[in-house]
Amino acid sequence: MTFTEQVYVTLIDKFAIGVFILVATYLLNRALKDFEGKQTLRRELELSQNKAALAQLESQIKELYSPLYGLIQRSVEIYGVAEIKLPAYSASWPVTSC
Repeated sequence: MTFTEQVYVTLIDKFAIGVFILVATYLLNRALKDFEGKQTLRRELELSQNKAALAQLESQIKELYSPLYGLIQRSVEIYGVAEIKLPAYSASWPVTSC
């Protein structure tokens, strides 16, 4: 083999290795982008599920505590009216024995 032939073989060999590395890098980059896209979709799905669960929990809390809060407000109003109409009992009310 002559020197020129060896240079050509070496250049072709190096070119083939470079093309192989380029293709492998491209495919790896593409696979990583696909994986990143899937991870983003998964995170968005989890976030939307968490928001839906939070909204349902808030709704349940409102359904439970809104009537109780209304009852407390109404009791305070009735107590205020009772203090005005029954002044003799307002001094001893509420009874606390500690």
